[in-house]
Amino acid sequence: MAKTKLTLCVSVMLVFFRLRAEAYCNTDRKILEPNPEHLGKCYCDVTKKAYDVNETWGQTGVCVQYECSQDEDGNFVITTHGCLDTSEFENDVYCWIMEGDISSPYPNCCPTVACA
Repeated sequence: MAKTKLTLCVSVMLVFFRLRAEAYCNTDRKILEPNPEHLGKCYCDVTKKAYDVNETWGQTGVCVQYECSQDEDGNFVITTHGCLDTSEFENDVYCWIMEGDISSPYPNCCPTVACA
C-alpha cells in the first residue's frame, strides 16, 4: 500500500512540476562579397578556408556551426548557428541552466534551460 501511495505521489508531482528543457539557438546570415580566388564557394574569414554549397563546419573551442549556401540571387551566404544568451534565466528560481559540453558538436555544446 505504501509503495502505491509513493508511486501515485511521484506521478502527481511529475505532472504538476513538468520540466521543460530547451536548447536556445541563435542564427545569423552573412551575404559574401564575390571572391575571385574561391569561385563557387563560401570563403570563411574565421577559419580562412573555402567551403562548398551545403557544407557545414565548426570551430574548435566555440559552440557554433557554419553553413554555406547560395540565395535566390546567386549570392553565397554563410549562416552561423550559435547558442543564445541564457543570462535572463540566471535569477529565475524555477529554472536551471545546464552547461553544454564544449567538446560536443553543435547544438549539443549549447547550454540548456529547464524550468518547472
